[in-house]
Formats: sequence, structure tokens, C-alpha cells
Amino acid sequence: STTLLARPTSAGDITTLNIKLLLTRAGWTGSDLARALRINQTQISNRMTGKTEWKISDLESIATLFNTTPWALMTPAPGDEWRPRQDSNLQPRD
Repeated sequence: STTLLARPTSAGDITTLNIKLLLTRAGWTGSDLARALRINQTQISNRMTGKTEWKISDLESIATLFNTTPWALMTPAPGDEWRPRQDSNLQPRD
């Protein structure tokens, strides 16, 4: 899971951190976001903790709510660096 002090390195961690920052700036809670997205609190919690990946439709809705873009939600902050996940089961493409 991502904390506000850790440097995010995965796309999911970067996205979650950006969403947490937006919520904090707006004075919103995860419950507020769940209501706005019309999903339950457990689903938001699972996304915020990395148990479930963000859906593109979620990112589009969040971007609209906060007057930004889905790709801005996925953009690393200065000093943060995206590193591709190292999957031990990668297979060459045919």
C-alpha cells in the first residue's frame, strides 16, 4: 500500500497517491468519493490499498469530479519514478 511519505513506483501506487492528494485538498473522504462514484466504501478501500486495480471508468469519473484528466491522475510527481512491475512469469510474445 502507498503512504503519503513513500515514493510510489507502480502505476497503481502513483494513481492512488494522486487521488489521495486530490481528496485531501478538496476535504473529501473515501466515503465521499464512493458516494460520488456510486460504489460502496469497500470497493474504494480496496482500490486505495491496492487490493483492487483502478478501473478506467473510475479514473474518468474522478477526473471529471476534480476537473482534471485521467492521465494526470496517473502521472508521477516530480521526483517520483515509475518502474515496471517485475513479473516473474513474463513470457515472450509470439
